[in-house]
Amino acid sequence: MTPDEDPVAAMADPDGLLHYRTLGVAKGATAHDIRRAYRARARALHPDKGGDPAAFARLQEAFETLHDPRRRDVYDAWAHRLR
Repeated sequence: MTPDEDPVAAMADPDGLLHYRTLGVAKGATAHDIRRAYRARARALHPDKGGDPAAFARLQEAFETLHDPRRRDVYDAWAHRLR
C-alpha cells in the first residue's frame, strides 16, 4: 500500500520531511551527509548500546529511503504532493 492509499501513513508524516528530521539532515543533504548522520545516530540508538529498537528501526528506514537516489526521489515527490 502506498502513502497515497494509506491516510494513516500520510498523517504520520504530514509534511513529508519525517525521514529528514529522523536523520537530522536538511532536505538538500548529500549522500555523504546522510551517511554521516546515520552513523552518528545509529551509535546512540542501536539496541545493543541500550537504544530503543523502534527508534532504531525508524532510523534505518529513513536511511534506506534517503540514501537510495530512486527511493529518495519517490519520497520527495510524494512529500511535494502533501504540501
